[in-house]
Amino acid sequence: MNYSNRLILFVDILGFTNEIYSSINDKSKINVLKTTLENLEILFRKNYSGDLMEFSQFSDSIVISFPIDYPGGIYYIVTNASFAMHSLFSNGFICKGVISVGQLYHEGNFLFGPEFLNVMKLEALENMPRITISKKLLKIAEKFPGEGNKDYPKAEIEYILNHLEKVSPTVYEIGWYKDYSSLVGESNEDTQQHYLLIKELIEKNLIKFKSIRIQKKYLYLRKNLLSSRKISDFNYKLNYMRYLQLLPKHLIESTSNFLVKMYWKKK
Repeated sequence: MNYSNRLILFVDILGFTNEIYSSINDKSKINVLKTTLENLEILFRKNYSGDLMEFSQFSDSIVISFPIDYPGGIYYIVTNASFAMHSLFSNGFICKGVISVGQLYHEGNFLFGPEFLNVMKLEALENMPRITISKKLLKIAEKFPGEGNKDYPKAEIEYILNHLEKVSPTVYEIGWYKDYSSLVGESNEDTQQHYLLIKELIEKNLIKFKSIRIQKKYLYLRKNLLSSRKISDFNYKLNYMRYLQLLPKHLIESTSNFLVKMYWKKK
């Protein structure tokens, strides 16, 4: 037995734990939680025809992985990470996560290894609701392109970049706010309806949550959605007086968040 080099997607569903607690008194939410997780598993298994992919779900997290040399592996994991974000939006959830590569043992219910610890650390240090991928993984995509691009590896990179947005010189994020129609092949009207659903989710939670830390997440989604020009404006307007009222709570949250990050940085 040994570790193998595997591509890995780690996704943390934000707000899932709170909904579990709410489901104790509202049993209808149990079905929503189950459906949300089922949709993700169906999504990944339906779009993957081989038997080399592993899928694990535990609590509010999912992990998929497959061998580093799987043809078109990076394209598959990037496009389906975007699919997963859209699926979660449709069920009222947002997420954050990491796409990476490294030493991993992932077979059935067994999941462990150095890279799993690394993606858990990277996810814990991420503040924004986004799935990130290092630029260095594009070299893997070029080395192991899909069958349709095996003679044109540069084209593989171009296709992948259509689904990504740069957030730093070395890191990209999944560009969910610009690729829905290209993923599902829906008409412009269907695409618009889907983005309106996301807009409503963002607006509802900007009003609902009094935590500045959580509001920042939805403001980030709002900014990205507006940048796509799929939505022209939001009904929600920033209330700076409300921010001032929440500052004491924000200081407590910031201190707690800082301590958590220090813990993970030392790992």
